[in-house]
Amino acid sequence: MKIEINITNENELLNIYNKNIISETLDNYLITSLEHSPLKDNITINITGTKNENIKNIITNYYEKKYLYFKKIDTLDNYIRLVLFLIGVLSIFMSKQFTNIVSEVFLIAGWVIIWEIIYDVLFSEIKRKRKAKIYKSLATSNIILN
Repeated sequence: MKIEINITNENELLNIYNKNIISETLDNYLITSLEHSPLKDNITINITGTKNENIKNIITNYYEKKYLYFKKIDTLDNYIRLVLFLIGVLSIFMSKQFTNIVSEVFLIAGWVIIWEIIYDVLFSEIKRKRKAKIYKSLATSNIILN
């Protein structure tokens, strides 16, 4: 896939407050260019209007950091889900030990916890993994300056 970027001023690519990260508008443009297309490993970003080789490093580093951040979130989220799952199962087993309203409270709490884990996996994690895949594709893209 090829993404075309035409600029008139090199400063359009960089954040106005920090020249070591890309601008928010460029970030939005690159991400939306890939969100609705099948992801491939061979993405080419063609930037016309600059010859600054530092731009390549800034774009690559920016998306590499975002990708690594999302991978850390996934790892932490998996640990939290495991702990919550164990709490949910324990709560369901504890509901068998009581015979009054406390039994119902433990049973409902256990199933709610397990349902929230399933919901998180089916909806939140899938979106986050898709976004991480976009960041990885952008981090490994071929950037051509004209």
